[in-house]
Amino acid sequence: MLPKSDDSWTVFEAAHLLSRAGFGGSPEEIRAFHQLGRYKAVESLLSPAESEDAFPLPEWTSDEQVLADNRERFQQRPDFKKKSAGLSPEE
Repeated sequence: MLPKSDDSWTVFEAAHLLSRAGFGGSPEEIRAFHQLGRYKAVESLLSPAESEDAFPLPEWTSDEQVLADNRERFQQRPDFKKKSAGLSPEE
């Protein structure tokens, strides 16, 4: 097993983690994130303070909408196959 790394890190490492996590950050946000320390910073990304209800899923992700979209695609498939039957891979 690898030894546990220490909690120290640089501001540049904090900025890199925020960037790689997909959020990025302003200089002030990066400094505040850096001051948390490596472990608390990572934990803050993995366990956000906001509840999941704070970010409702879009309507198109509902079970009913997904089923309706799939039914529509399934019904369009024979027509698509017929229209693309004589096409070359480039076409």
